[in-house]
Amino acid sequence: MKNLRVFIFQQHWFHLGSLLEAIIANHEKYESITFYNLNRNLFVKPLDRHQDFLGSKLFNSPPELIIADFLANYFQNKNKEFSYSNVKLSRNIKSHNLLTRSPNIKDLQKRQWDGTAVGMAVSSFLISLTKDSDPSLNIYSKLISNLEITYFQIYDYLSSLELNNFDDEIWICNGRPFHERTVVEYARKNSISIKYYEIGGEGADQERWILHDNSPHDRIAHQESIKEHFKDVDPNLGLIHEWFQSQLPGGKNIVTTKFESNVQIDSPENYFVYFSSSDNEVSAISLDWESSWENQLNAVNALIKYFATQPKLKLIIRVHPSQKNKSEHDKRKWKALVSGESNVTIYNYDSNIDSYQLLSRAQGVITFGSTIGVEAAFFKKPSALLARSRWDYLIPHQYLKTEVDIANWIGKVSVGNGPNEVEIETCYLGSLMWGYYMKTAGHRWSIIKLKSDFRKGNVGYLDGRSLKPPIVIIAISRFIRFLRLYLAEMRFDLSLLGRFFKRVK
Repeated sequence: MKNLRVFIFQQHWFHLGSLLEAIIANHEKYESITFYNLNRNLFVKPLDRHQDFLGSKLFNSPPELIIADFLANYFQNKNKEFSYSNVKLSRNIKSHNLLTRSPNIKDLQKRQWDGTAVGMAVSSFLISLTKDSDPSLNIYSKLISNLEITYFQIYDYLSSLELNNFDDEIWICNGRPFHERTVVEYARKNSISIKYYEIGGEGADQERWILHDNSPHDRIAHQESIKEHFKDVDPNLGLIHEWFQSQLPGGKNIVTTKFESNVQIDSPENYFVYFSSSDNEVSAISLDWESSWENQLNAVNALIKYFATQPKLKLIIRVHPSQKNKSEHDKRKWKALVSGESNVTIYNYDSNIDSYQLLSRAQGVITFGSTIGVEAAFFKKPSALLARSRWDYLIPHQYLKTEVDIANWIGKVSVGNGPNEVEIETCYLGSLMWGYYMKTAGHRWSIIKLKSDFRKGNVGYLDGRSLKPPIVIIAISRFIRFLRLYLAEMRFDLSLLGRFFKRVK
């Protein structure tokens, strides 16, 4: 049996709760279990901390310690070795100066060290911080340098443990944020088995926890997991329909809460609709998700250019509502988008138009990977992609890589000669797989008890103790995190501070 090594950087209750449940469910597979809390002495800490300031333990027990204490007691009489280590990382780390000369985010993402994607990891932090798909790197040079040092700080500590694939297995949360991604890069480089814990529904459903054998951000492997989940079972179509219904206005999808179905649609029939994705989310995942159009606006402008030559056809562009929560830089780019064509209508991110009303009446649907493409497949709409997506293996919508591809596909669909019945049914089956996975994959909580309180949503309790710190603790932690970011990790810059306050208004 292997030794389980768990590396913790964040403190969201549902992540820690998922970890606890997964360990209890799988502990018999491991010789020993060791927690490493890698927080002390980090040059750059995770962005979202819930309890992290000097003396906070005097007021509230940190959630990771609540979990560790529970597991120590649980394994005491089970002949299972369990230990918790609050690691003090070395600060005697030198920068390799690999990243500070990157001219743009695309170049940064391609930077590697010893076969590991250090640039992709660092860019993920910058994109999460700025909520910008293409942040200007020159104002973040000090932060980029500190992130690079942090990468090696974590990497060197992992190397000191002398782990190997025969004796050890690593667990990490989700695997997308910078710190966790550093552990993933180390594991991949050294061929060490790694698993990913989080909540169900791709991290969106707090009613279930899940342990992934493959990274949820590995485009093909994750879709294989979804396909496997559907295999050799008699899927409950009622549950699948329930999940798709939950995405509509009035369901669980918070994006749809402000949709208005009575907004007048300028093109009432025979139109094509393009649904955008959130730019920063697309750019923060992996180079494997890159589009032949380089960026989303290039693809949109190619659509507008084509429809300018086809006055009898109509195009509606629906910018994703969550774009309003992104950087001012990204929002300005979408606000500047104009068609100049009478047969092209743009509903920007601040419009309350019901996207599902647009979907239901569309002659054809085009996306840049937005999951509304899954719903288009469920409703058997002729659909196409302008980029790779997290569902394109299950739902093989045609990938339009060039202006010629766009013209050919739209031309065929407009005369009723689009995807044939077999292709439509194949995509429909893929949508069922997706909906079934989103609705059922993972496990219900058995040890963590969910309770609703005055805070938003549910909170997990372990033996009557809340895993989510009090609001005051969280508020102080975030204020300290803010000061540390701008005073130390970035080296205080008034222009950056101004951008921050402008962004949060």
